[in-house]
Amino acid sequence: MTTIHLAHTAPVNPPGTAGPILTQEQLFKGFQHKIRRPSEFVAAIAKAEILSEDTATGVIKRRVTFKEGAVGGQPLEVVEVCRELPPHRVDFELENGSQVWNIIGGDTPENLFVTYAFAWKHPELMGDDTQPTSAAYRAAEAEHKRLAKFSVESSLATTRKLVAGGAI
Repeated sequence: MTTIHLAHTAPVNPPGTAGPILTQEQLFKGFQHKIRRPSEFVAAIAKAEILSEDTATGVIKRRVTFKEGAVGGQPLEVVEVCRELPPHRVDFELENGSQVWNIIGGDTPENLFVTYAFAWKHPELMGDDTQPTSAAYRAAEAEHKRLAKFSVESSLATTRKLVAGGAI
């Protein structure tokens, strides 16, 4: 099975930021909010159900349902195990083995960055398509890069909105 690895990093509070300046603590609370209410962060998600939660270990198992047509033209449910690793990281592991890491780096509000790193499994890429030079691989990688950038930027915007509204 082919795995496409990539990451996207963005500054949290670049010069000229509109809205509240976010702190590391607020960002992590945003990550926690995203585990429980992902549809507020990802428009393609219709709903999420918490299947189990272990507050001692920070492990949450959830079922995410994507909107019809959002993923390959079909409604799709995915079970994920989410791990809260305060104060800087949340990990997501999908049932197909794909992984996502949401990471906060930096030390002051002016020097904070968020990185989303991905290891996407692609069982449909076989034979020559497993090579990074193949058209199918490059197309999948380009789509993941686009989504990674959008995910980071929209998560920051949503967290900023939640902070401004007093939800975080």
